[in-house]
Amino acid sequence: MDNEIRRELRLLKVYATVITALLGTVSLAAFRQASQKQRFTEIDVERINIVEPDGKLRMVISNRPRSIGPIYKGKPFGYAGGSRPGIIFFNDEGTENGGLTFEGKRQPDGTFRAQSGFSFDQFNQDQVLYFQYNDNNGRRNMGLTIADRADVDIYDLVAERDSITKAIPEGPARTAALQKWAQPRNGVPLAAGYAATADPINPGWSGSRFFAVNADRVLFEDTQTFKDNMPQTGPPEHGAEVR
Repeated sequence: MDNEIRRELRLLKVYATVITALLGTVSLAAFRQASQKQRFTEIDVERINIVEPDGKLRMVISNRPRSIGPIYKGKPFGYAGGSRPGIIFFNDEGTENGGLTFEGKRQPDGTFRAQSGFSFDQFNQDQVLYFQYNDNNGRRNMGLTIADRADVDIYDLVAERDSITKAIPEGPARTAALQKWAQPRNGVPLAAGYAATADPINPGWSGSRFFAVNADRVLFEDTQTFKDNMPQTGPPEHGAEVR
């Protein structure tokens, strides 16, 4: 009996030695593979997160369902993801600061909608330099906007807006509260700038001056918007031609 026990113990020692060696070999191979740069000829992926060594997002490339929502210093805010296929950029603090988005789809009734945009954000604010293309079944709007925004963190602005919409039901009171929320801060408008657009019904603006161009390629400016009253040809009901 003692000889049989000793034989089994020797077999167990050999088994343990072999298993330990195999595990060590596999672990070393895995470590070496992880430390080496990988090369792929082609990959199919729904989302790629480019991160800094500390885990902060630097760039996200994704399809629509897995697209990311707004992020401020690593925290989601504003609205959920799932609506912005493309590329979103982030600054050193993990806050969104621009992106490239695009979409286009024909509806069951045969009409279509398409849009794309390339934008850069003011620090801790919204976009201030952006190219945009919007097409609603042939009604196109495309242009370049250069804007300036108040020095108020977008996270705080959105929190203020959301508190209004949650506390006040739809109606005149909510509308008045949102209009007050959108007023200048310390005399500085929340957004001001100049937009050059190819759509005469959606003119550009620069501070308190509005600009629009008709189909005759004539530019007009005024202190009030040309929206809904800019004809395709000829002068509008108000404003002066820019020469």
